Amino acid sequence: MSLSSPSPQHFFDEVAIGAEYASGSCCVSREHIAQFAELSMDDHPLHTSEQFCASQGFNGLVAHGLLGLALMGGLKARMNIYAPAAAVSLGWDKVQFRKVILAGDTVSVRVKVVDKRCASDGARGIVRQHVALINQHGETVTEGEHLSLVKRDLDRQRGSNR
Repeated sequence: MSLSSPSPQHFFDEVAIGAEYASGSCCVSREHIAQFAELSMDDHPLHTSEQFCASQGFNGLVAHGLLGLALMGGLKARMNIYAPAAAVSLGWDKVQFRKVILAGDTVSVRVKVVDKRCASDGARGIVRQHVALINQHGETVTEGEHLSLVKRDLDRQRGSNR
């Protein structure tokens, strides 16, 4: 598997099916989990009490599954795979929380382009990617499919058709 840093010029027509990218990393802190608990209004003891987590067999605070999904989206966005093509998220499918994320874990994202098709307006295309959140042990903790609406470079296409 060959992972690369994304080029800053990926319009829809330049996106290659099978291309794979890797993000930088993020250490999930107790503060991240506390802030997400407050923002999401999910203050279950798994996310707020180390004593409760220990009583359930966990070695630290457990991050919300949706915090992992949010980190997947954020780390993917920081990669700028489709800049300057102004990708818009069309949503997530088949999301699965495979393993817990604990405070202190370091996570990163791997993206693989699975499929693409032109959108009905002809000016954009839809790109489907498999996205995995990987912990410091190389384990997939969260994964799913993400759909992005990506601009086509119509000026370049018009220039090549002359």
